[in-house]
Amino acid sequence: LLSVQVGTQSISPLMWAVEAGSIRAAEAMIVDLLTIRGDRERYYYGMNEMFERHPDLIKRLTLDAPQLLPVVLDGLVWRSRVAEDGKRRVNYYLKHVVVNSDGSYSLVTAWVAALADAKIVCHPVMVAAADLLWNRAALRSFVYRRLWFLFTLVIFLLAQAVLNKLEPIEWEVVANVAKPKVRSAAPIEVRVVLAAFRSFIYTASMGQLLVHHARKAFANVRQKSSARVCGVQVPAYLANWQELCSLCLLASLIGMICTEPIFRCLHYGGEHLFTRLCTAGEDFYFPYAVFSTCAMLGYFILLTDLSVFSTRISAYVLVFGLLLKELALFILGLSFMCLAFGCATSSLDHGDEHFYGVTSFLSFFRITLRLFPQRDVNESQGVELLFATICVYTVLTVIFLLNMFIAQLVCAYQATYADMVGFARLNRIKVVHEMMPSVPVARWESFVDSLHLDRPLEFNVGDIGVAGGIQVMELANAHPTTTDAVLRFAGTTSPDAEWPSTEDGGESASDRFARIEKIIAKAMKRADRPGRRNGSSAGSSVGHGSVFTSTSCYDSKGA
Repeated sequence: LLSVQVGTQSISPLMWAVEAGSIRAAEAMIVDLLTIRGDRERYYYGMNEMFERHPDLIKRLTLDAPQLLPVVLDGLVWRSRVAEDGKRRVNYYLKHVVVNSDGSYSLVTAWVAALADAKIVCHPVMVAAADLLWNRAALRSFVYRRLWFLFTLVIFLLAQAVLNKLEPIEWEVVANVAKPKVRSAAPIEVRVVLAAFRSFIYTASMGQLLVHHARKAFANVRQKSSARVCGVQVPAYLANWQELCSLCLLASLIGMICTEPIFRCLHYGGEHLFTRLCTAGEDFYFPYAVFSTCAMLGYFILLTDLSVFSTRISAYVLVFGLLLKELALFILGLSFMCLAFGCATSSLDHGDEHFYGVTSFLSFFRITLRLFPQRDVNESQGVELLFATICVYTVLTVIFLLNMFIAQLVCAYQATYADMVGFARLNRIKVVHEMMPSVPVARWESFVDSLHLDRPLEFNVGDIGVAGGIQVMELANAHPTTTDAVLRFAGTTSPDAEWPSTEDGGESASDRFARIEKIIAKAMKRADRPGRRNGSSAGSSVGHGSVFTSTSCYDSKGA
């Protein structure tokens, strides 16, 4: 099944069947290879031979025959039919899913995650492998990296939202721009700490982001790898929304350092050292505040990456992101309605200043959000056509558009609810794959040794099976099974002997029992046909009918 020698070439029938599209033939080969067989001396399992012959088998299946992935993963699971104290032994043979033949990290989980199939990643083998890699290998590296991010976030939060409020400044709004009214500098200690914190952000955080994006962009340009984001051709790594958000954060930090008021006032010394209240810095207060607000939002958006610690929270965050598309469509439709009715009311002759030009667009938007004063609406009743236009807009947006938006959210949530845990596991596998290069070699080797993949696993008490996996205890009612997953043979124990086929052309005992049930059911149907019994009364016919009904129900349940 794995190697056929043709002259000087070795051909794999399994891979040939996959490439030729013979899915049923490939499925039969995989099932045969991953069937555990046993005689009186040893067990036989083709997992090692299959993955050693085709180390990239999973990758080839994801590209050519993804429907065979569940077949392979099912063959890597053994469940006992015997329950012990409400639990059942389960062996997950995930040696080649986690580790390569040379002991390095296997890319099997990353290949499966590349399919973006939320159902296949919820297979028990994938769940067990991903949890092992996350909890015992990648988690520590992820925590170390995120601790630095949390530290920079705390410094940024103190500098932009705490220390800058300790300056006794009264602000006044001039031409929609906030400017200091009373210039009294903060204590020198506060100004020094504030300057130190902001300098740390500009050097450590911004510098790290600058190096990160320069490396990623240079690598993508060298590889000529690009992607389209919002119709714009960008380096491929920016297709990830987190990388794109990180780039926006970098741009905000660059804007902050370019408009930093403290740098504009550095020529002041003495008691005014590190002040931000000077004539040269007044024109930069507003742009600096805008960049600071964008940077703060960027930090907290990137903080959602910590949701990977919990599958439930991660699923909620991912569903939230998927539903943002519906919100964008609603905002687009609402903006179109506001623009259309704003232009319509601007063409009317009326004396209401709220519905002229750009102001009319904002007025209709405020009506939707119930921020428009009621007295101004009452004043518009004097102009019948204007009031009628406002009523039509209210019906179309507040009554129709908002309710349609709610219906869209409900339908979209129902469509994604069944797969949201799968999407969360996809996200975790991607994080594990990103963290694996930073895992120290000593920790990885310790992790592999702790799995004891070379130790044979028990099938039942005292029944030593094959190696290459881990054993767990699951609830007995989680996956009920009444058949032995191991094909046993009590004949010769010679490895060279061909494995005997089951009787009746490979038909199992359960199949034979089902066939006997069908034969009995057909015989009872023929016996209950009218005219087959002479002198049968109506009462006896009813009685036989009840027997026939119960037998048919039993047969349907058995089927």
